[in-house]
Amino acid sequence: MSLCLSILLFYFYIHHPAYAKEKLIKYLPRDEAMDMVTGSNLPITVYESTCPKLEGISRELELCNRCVSEWKPKCPDCCLTKEHDKRFIHCTPQEDSKYDCTPPGFSVNDCNRVDCAQYEPDCTNPNAIPSCQRKGCPDSTPNGTCSVDKGGWICSEQNLKPVFTGCNPNSASGLKKCSLPYYNVTPVPVYDNNKPPKIIGYKYRYDLTASYSQCIDDCLQYTDKYEKCVNGVYCCKKKVCGQQGYDNACDQSTCEKLVANPKCDDYTAGDCIKLQAQLSNCLRAGVNGDCYSCFKEIDPQLLYKFVARSREKIVVAWQIIVSPLNAGNSSVYFYTMVKVFDDVTGNPVHESFVSQKSLTGSFTIFSATAVDKKEVIAGKEEYVLEPGHSYTIRPYYFIPPVGQGLSARIDQVQLIIIRTRE
Repeated sequence: MSLCLSILLFYFYIHHPAYAKEKLIKYLPRDEAMDMVTGSNLPITVYESTCPKLEGISRELELCNRCVSEWKPKCPDCCLTKEHDKRFIHCTPQEDSKYDCTPPGFSVNDCNRVDCAQYEPDCTNPNAIPSCQRKGCPDSTPNGTCSVDKGGWICSEQNLKPVFTGCNPNSASGLKKCSLPYYNVTPVPVYDNNKPPKIIGYKYRYDLTASYSQCIDDCLQYTDKYEKCVNGVYCCKKKVCGQQGYDNACDQSTCEKLVANPKCDDYTAGDCIKLQAQLSNCLRAGVNGDCYSCFKEIDPQLLYKFVARSREKIVVAWQIIVSPLNAGNSSVYFYTMVKVFDDVTGNPVHESFVSQKSLTGSFTIFSATAVDKKEVIAGKEEYVLEPGHSYTIRPYYFIPPVGQGLSARIDQVQLIIIRTRE
């Protein structure tokens, strides 16, 4: 009722009583009436419209808006490099294979000894690595009382295992857990000082088996190569976009979208404005335009029928409350309008201008159109409403066919009709 009251107050203001300065009245009395129609089948869900004429423009406009307004601000040109007319993201394997890092050998979640969170690479020395990952590799030293001897160990105990047999490798790395046997063990006699000396006991010589030695070497080489690659990517990103660095200036997922859509290279804000104008002009071309059939009725049962009176002017206001359902961050607009049809011919005698709101969030559209006594139709001024003829007013909507399955919920529709007769 507040909406109706606002409209009534508006009309009262612009049509306030006039008082004749002379005794003769030079105008005829006027009468006004107001009706309201509210949608009874709501809420309803509406989807992208079928409109072959606008399909290409709609999709190109959506891509242009995303490129210019959403993606490029999050991934400026300094985040990308170009070679042979192809775009690549800085510090990625597409730019240089040296940035193609393998998965880590060990996960911190499974092996906390490889935690390197406090380490910051030294970009002045490309060969410097933190050697954190290699801490997950097996140790070669036997876990006992031993001394080093010519590439092996002499130990007091038998059947010793390594000090550390290694963490469980990250499955994505391809590294394998080192397995038995770890050592070749050879007894070494211990003699007394008598002559001739007598054996008084044994110690044991431990030499790495070829398989265990190779397993350790493979692990160390893999983890060092991984850390060197990661350091290289880090130092590369640090130099991107001047003082900002890649991580501050570039959003990785956004940059991937720009690279995947080469057309973004050439789009400017002016291109998006031109495409929007093409779409809007087609929608506003009216019954003789190519896009006339693109608008769909919101609800076939939501309408207002009336019989025109002589010297009558009609104002139609419509209010629509809409909630996007599956629009995401789409830059697409929701369009709406009303049409007035002659019930005898079925032809439209009046179309409102097109109102639009972005589908990025819930919104309300409130618009109005005036059906004057005379309008220019096909270049000639003609009466729009013929007295005694029956007419119907219907609301329409349009969602551009961008191919993303966009949808919206129309929660409320009201038609407010003010009829003025002079």
